Amino acid sequence: MNSYGIVVPKEKAEPLRRELMARGVFNTACAVIRDGDFVVFPITEPQPDLDYTQKIHEFPEKIRTLSYPEMLDIPDELRPSLPSSFDTIGDVGIVKIADELEDYVGEICEAIRKANNLRAVALDRGVMGDFRIRSLVPCAGDRNLETTHKEFGVRLVLDPSKVYFSPRLAAERHRVASFVKEGERICDMFAGVGPFGIMIAKHSKPEVIHAFDINPEAIEYMKRNIEMNRLKKGVMVPHLEDSSAGMAKYGPFHRIIMNLPHSSHEFLGAAIQQIEDGGTIHYYEILETERLEERQDELRGLPGVQMVEYREVKTYSPTMRFYGFDVGF
Repeated sequence: MNSYGIVVPKEKAEPLRRELMARGVFNTACAVIRDGDFVVFPITEPQPDLDYTQKIHEFPEKIRTLSYPEMLDIPDELRPSLPSSFDTIGDVGIVKIADELEDYVGEICEAIRKANNLRAVALDRGVMGDFRIRSLVPCAGDRNLETTHKEFGVRLVLDPSKVYFSPRLAAERHRVASFVKEGERICDMFAGVGPFGIMIAKHSKPEVIHAFDINPEAIEYMKRNIEMNRLKKGVMVPHLEDSSAGMAKYGPFHRIIMNLPHSSHEFLGAAIQQIEDGGTIHYYEILETERLEERQDELRGLPGVQMVEYREVKTYSPTMRFYGFDVGF
């Protein structure tokens, strides 16, 4: 069967597969081609913003399996409310389900688990508290949600009911790591289980990464992840403390990562005080689209700012987007 295909190194395949699925362009009628160190994913149309080879390939036809909605016996009038996407962290699925489907939550989660060969599926009731943790209710399969997630050659062990983690930022983490020059001193102000820092340490050669978080569970998982990924001793240093005060003991830094999208703006002053001349702050914020230009102007007006570039990292809601800003000094 002929289809457009996108060629990707196999170590980058899983994050790209998730991205293509999220975009709704993965051609599920075709089987994936594996060719040595590369994978070819079938896509319904070219993706000009993805910097991979894309051309027509002849794919084997995929043996059709039932999608999760086809496994369900629910009233037809409720089917439009079924979730069209969900997060996968390792072998755990996390899904939000509309209120009108509450009587069918168990069946929906089990269907998602079976259709996607997952160990467990949990219902997401939203992010809560200062630690930005999702309120998760295990609904299908194993009730233990600790899992090992893989992206771009990095392995991360975590329990998403105890720590904040977004699998949808894999490509963004890899992008930031690609900018890091040898010998950089880096601060991750809201590090969680360490995905940004570990990605950087695995793919670049920083002098040191100081990684802060106020969640003790996150710091313990970070320590496990540093060991599991066999990072060079001392290259990544976990700190169980508020970064806005703690970073002053170790700065200044060539690069600061600020992934606290609902309230990063409250900590910009502390970050600016610790950035080197010529350094970069990677700043993330969830904004209404109409406020994007206003936020760019505000960032350009900060002391010492020489450059502001932005990109839309992902959709957050119909009116809001998760933006990444590279702020140069």
